[in-house]
Amino acid sequence: MVFFESRVAFVLWNAELQAVEIQWKAFAKGDEFKEVLNKGLELVRQKGAMKWLGDTSNMSAISPDDQHWSNTDWFPRAISGGIKRMAVIIPKSAIAKMSVQNIVSKFDNLEVHNFGDKSEAALWLKN
Repeated sequence: MVFFESRVAFVLWNAELQAVEIQWKAFAKGDEFKEVLNKGLELVRQKGAMKWLGDTSNMSAISPDDQHWSNTDWFPRAISGGIKRMAVIIPKSAIAKMSVQNIVSKFDNLEVHNFGDKSEAALWLKN
């Protein structure tokens, strides 16, 4: 079920996985980036979700400001909001991959795994 769509991403409820799913479509920066992640948290609260599937395969690099915001603002809210497990489909771009890994590697109280495709990520989230 599509909860929110913008130029840069879809925010979906994946009923099979009982997870919030973000499918990034394009480069996002600043307010566009924040809007997508905040809509995802809104859906987390609405559904009582504990799992998150982030498909960053089509994402490009994340700006330093957006990385900082993610680390200091969004992730603490996501964790306190109930997210326990996060599966990330890694970007094709090497620079984007480094950006994503720089963000998700900072939180010990969140179980995060990177995957090459959605089927691997879904299998991990189901278990």
